[in-house]
Amino acid sequence: MKIARCWRLKLFILAAMLASTQVKADEPSQFSVLPGAIHLEGVGNIAGAAVQAKHVGADDVSVLAGVALGDAQAGLLSVDELPWAGGRLSLSTVLLADITLDTQYQRGTDTGTRYQQSLSGLAQFASLKKDIDQRHHWYAKLGLSLISFEGYADAHGKAIAINQAGLHDVFSTMLALGVSHDPRTLTPAKVGMQANIELAASLFRPGQSDQGQLNYALSYVWPFMGQHQITTYARGSHGFVLAKETAYDDVSEVLAEINGQCTSAACTQLENDLANYIVAANKNGNGQALGGAYGLRSYSEQYIKAANTLLEGVELTLTLPWAMAQGHTLELVAFAEAGQASDAITGLGDDSLYSLGGGVRLNLDDLPIRLEAAFGSDDSQAWFLTAGKRW
Repeated sequence: MKIARCWRLKLFILAAMLASTQVKADEPSQFSVLPGAIHLEGVGNIAGAAVQAKHVGADDVSVLAGVALGDAQAGLLSVDELPWAGGRLSLSTVLLADITLDTQYQRGTDTGTRYQQSLSGLAQFASLKKDIDQRHHWYAKLGLSLISFEGYADAHGKAIAINQAGLHDVFSTMLALGVSHDPRTLTPAKVGMQANIELAASLFRPGQSDQGQLNYALSYVWPFMGQHQITTYARGSHGFVLAKETAYDDVSEVLAEINGQCTSAACTQLENDLANYIVAANKNGNGQALGGAYGLRSYSEQYIKAANTLLEGVELTLTLPWAMAQGHTLELVAFAEAGQASDAITGLGDDSLYSLGGGVRLNLDDLPIRLEAAFGSDDSQAWFLTAGKRW
């Protein structure tokens, strides 16, 4: 089995909080039943249900268990806020029975042929967070995943008969160490600057170089006219090779490993796209991809790929004056984003993609539920219904 992008399942299950109903027991512990549904462009419609318990035991541990059905079939078990080594430890297990993603294998801002990729897999994640002071914390993450390719189809859903035996199951080890600055937690309005920088690595993946990433993000929330806000943000990711895979540094070597048995032009095109992508990734590394609900929103999830990626954006949020329960607000949102992607860092300024859009956001205490649509470069368009992060 396999999961190239299994971290996304946390969003799938946590987004079930769309229709959350919380019940407080007689003791301090809190229990929630979390049914709901979401839509992610490039993934599809997902319905799910989860059970969450907060403030469990003397250590205030949180436990979440859930399932998702529809265009993603998955399960999640997560335990958070475990005291360990002076910090807080989170452990998650994700089982992905089936998911189909829109993807393409061109690198940079010139997008290529769109495919539907089916995956299954299993992953285990561990994350340790430790406060430095009230404004800063550091964190360390470890992830182990096993991913299986279940097949490909063209943009219209017609199966592409690529040789499945040549697409091996992939085991990956992911590591990250980072530092965050966030003084906004000290202000009721949560305005001001947030910043994050991390070093990450993807290791021991068969057929691919061991790779590292330098990732950073910066945002600033500017209040105006009471509860309204303007948020500016930027994010960058730069991949590099730690140990080069020399067995597949030529397209012909990758094609030989795939052992193509194509009888159609679509299959031949897919094999060549895959081979060129693998060779480029082994040579240059991979930065964090752009696209989806949290960056370059007119493109589907993780659509724009390269060794170096940048994202810049601005978002206007207008809080509606309608009376709601305490801690609940309804907002109108408009945004504009630009993204750059290139295997050569000197080529990042050569071309940009953009996304423009808007939507509504319902904030249930600290849980934002977002319904947004975006339009952009290449006649791209997408819509999202998500929960868990503001952007």
